[in-house]
Amino acid sequence: MDKYAQGEYEGDAYFSEVQECLLKGIMRMADISNAGRPFSVARQHSLNVMREFFRTGDLEQAYGLEITSYRDREEGVGAIIECQRSFIDYVVLRYARSFCAFASFAEKWDFLGHSASVPALDRARAAASDKTCPPLASIIQSLLDAILINREAWCGISAEDGDIVACLSDEGLVFSGSL
Repeated sequence: MDKYAQGEYEGDAYFSEVQECLLKGIMRMADISNAGRPFSVARQHSLNVMREFFRTGDLEQAYGLEITSYRDREEGVGAIIECQRSFIDYVVLRYARSFCAFASFAEKWDFLGHSASVPALDRARAAASDKTCPPLASIIQSLLDAILINREAWCGISAEDGDIVACLSDEGLVFSGSL
C-alpha cells in the first residue's frame, strides 16, 4: 500500500490489481463469515463441521493413526469450544481485521471505482444514489462486531447443552436453530 502512496504505482494496472484483491478478499470473507452470522445459525453450522471432524477422528482411530487436533470426540465440550474460539481468533478475526484495513485504504484512495467509469459500477452507483450503501470497511466492521459477540457466546456454552451432547455422540445433523 505504501508504494501507491509514494507514487511508485500509477495508472490502470495498479487500479485493476487493487480491485482484483478487493474482489478476492470479499470472496474469502464470504467463505469464513459463518462466525458472524446470528449465533443460532453459526452454531448449528459449526456443530455440523465438528461432527465431520469427529468422524474423521473416528476413522483415524479405526486405522490406528494418531487422532489429529480437534478430531477426538473424547475430548468433549472443551474441544468444540476451543476449536471454534481458535478458528475465530486465528483465522476469522485476523483476516477480517486485515481486510477491513485494506478496504479502508481502497476507499481512501478511491479504488472502489467511484471516479472510474465502469458500466456495472455506474449502475450500482445510480441504484445507491441516495447514499444508503455504507462503505465496505463499515460493513466489515459490523461483521467483526458480530464475530466478537459470537466468540463470547461460544465461551459460555454449557457441558450439558443438548446440541453439544448430540454432536459428541454423533446423533446426526443438528438443526434446532432457525435457518
